[in-house]
Amino acid sequence: MRDEIVMRQIAARSRRGQLCGVIVGVASLATVAAGAVGAAPGGGVALEGAARLGPFCARLAALKQGARDTVRIVHWGDSHVAAAWLPDGLRRLWQRRFGDGGPGLVLVGEPWRSYKHGGVRLSAQGAWRAERPWSRYGRGRLRPRDAFFGVAGLSVHAPDVARAGVEITGEAVDRVTLAYLLQPGGGVLELWSEGRRLGRWPTEAAAKVSAEVTLALPRPARQLELRTQGGEVRLFGVDLTRAAGGLVYDGLGINGARADGLLQWDEAQLGAQLAQLAPALLIFAYGSNELDARNLTREGFAQGFSTALARLRTLAGGAARSSCLVLGITDQARRGPDRHWHEPELLPALIEEQRRTAAAAGCAFWDQRAAMGGPGAVFRWAKADPPLAMRDYLHLTLPGYQRLGEQLFAALLEGCAAE
Repeated sequence: MRDEIVMRQIAARSRRGQLCGVIVGVASLATVAAGAVGAAPGGGVALEGAARLGPFCARLAALKQGARDTVRIVHWGDSHVAAAWLPDGLRRLWQRRFGDGGPGLVLVGEPWRSYKHGGVRLSAQGAWRAERPWSRYGRGRLRPRDAFFGVAGLSVHAPDVARAGVEITGEAVDRVTLAYLLQPGGGVLELWSEGRRLGRWPTEAAAKVSAEVTLALPRPARQLELRTQGGEVRLFGVDLTRAAGGLVYDGLGINGARADGLLQWDEAQLGAQLAQLAPALLIFAYGSNELDARNLTREGFAQGFSTALARLRTLAGGAARSSCLVLGITDQARRGPDRHWHEPELLPALIEEQRRTAAAAGCAFWDQRAAMGGPGAVFRWAKADPPLAMRDYLHLTLPGYQRLGEQLFAALLEGCAAE
């Protein structure tokens, strides 16, 4: 709940124009690494284990040389990713350099009030609701009804007649994949564009089974609408891409999420959707919410984090099909009983466990805390002009996420060049 309130505050500040816009270009790796963007504290931090990114780097190089390929990055995380500023900025940087492969995976039907995706504008009509492993579901029900959450860790459903509009803000797309649930009492799902119905799919079935359908559109489209009727329809996302290929960046963050929450998702469904998305790089970015867990131990964190990462790695096809990157927890603070702000006691230990787990899983590692400037950086970022961190000393501002994203982008490109 705390994350959702903060994210709504961030979105409101952005709408009022109190924060500067996202810088979507990087002049050169040298200027980014040297901190030429803004006057922020901190500096360039290299990837650890960059050689483990071989498959991803090879596909990037082929794409740059003109290969007709969709190279996808999938970035899982908590509210740092859910705020959209970090993945949206990274998407722009990657697509400017390697070509626009499309907005990628979009959650329709307003999964939460402040949900944004930089590649589209969304609208919704009807009683859309979202379900995820760690939220309330209504009167008398404290747990989700099943484990079908898809690759985003969330399902969106409409009980009967509803609409969800998607307007692509960039180049038109010509390929659409719908991920949905077949279930008893399921309604009908339709896809429309510019007044034409492109497809109709009944979702009624004897048992719950996840399903996907991919359409090659008769002509490129910027306006799409999903319509439901005749019973509940559950969706796990709409993937918007271009047959010509390019870079696709999916930011799949959920407020309040923890790494081990992934273990509650249906494994077969997650594997099937990952097979369809075929990511070249998996980015795993959790840990902030774990710091607030009761009875947290280093060993307990390590077990949950490593088990979740291993499952994701296996379901994505292993090292032969994709590379992976673990992002260390950002610098942050909590208010103590003395009403002063302090570094969470286990923060350094959990970052070390993330570093160790990444190496054991064959993933690269990037230390976000070091990139911010090390211990205490969040206080300096909050005092910067413009502020780079919120006064909750946990979340960043738009310029702060911009700064962090530019450093990550530079580190990945440098890592691929060294590899």
